[in-house]
Amino acid sequence: MKYYIYYLKKKGMNAKGKINYPKLRREIYVELGVGDEEKIVELLNEIVEIVRGEIPPVKTNRVECKGCSYFEFCWS
Repeated sequence: MKYYIYYLKKKGMNAKGKINYPKLRREIYVELGVGDEEKIVELLNEIVEIVRGEIPPVKTNRVECKGCSYFEFCWS
């Protein structure tokens, strides 16, 4: 969510986000905080280095991976 807010900010829009959990009857409001932009730029630079690399990074076996939407990209 913070990446999308960052992206829109770069396009000249001042955006905020909201994540809605209907089953939990809960909403979380999201804004860019102190240091978020720097962290996003750092992560984007890491992604560029991974893409440019000749050898893909070693897979990590983390608990979070099993429920991740991108599981198929990493483990197939």
